[in-house]
Amino acid sequence: MRIFARLSGMNVPYRQIRAAYTDESITVYQAYDAAIAGPAVAAQRFVAPFRMERIQWDPERGVGHDALPYRSIQIGLSGEAVRRYVTEWTLGIADITDRVRELHAAVRAGADVRALLPAERPYPLTGELTETVGAIPAESRISPTEALLETQSVSVSASP
Repeated sequence: MRIFARLSGMNVPYRQIRAAYTDESITVYQAYDAAIAGPAVAAQRFVAPFRMERIQWDPERGVGHDALPYRSIQIGLSGEAVRRYVTEWTLGIADITDRVRELHAAVRAGADVRALLPAERPYPLTGELTETVGAIPAESRISPTEALLETQSVSVSASP
């Protein structure tokens, strides 16, 4: 069964992976306490007091932190995957707290901030992976342009 959410006259698959990505990397946004974020940004890798335990990513939310009528994949890393995430896969770490605060202030003032958000687009999956994660097949997805205009969310900052 295919389930779609209706937004601004277009269909968005209920289950879809959207990301800011290149051929070499995928940008992951995560919120950490300042005690973890500060040392990680300085070292450009996760260092103490970060602990290599399971990581659970947040569900997708709109700019007003409202739940969206569709889901993005939530990934929990544990064991070897966390070790590799911390020691091999991380290419860089940036503190975007000030940027998120600016966006938050603009949202509270009623501004349309969608054009200021990271450019996310549907991430291409193999047929086997699409089936494994229960995503909607690629031919059912909206175009990257439509995704950029309508499916952005912000859920990231390093907490003060």
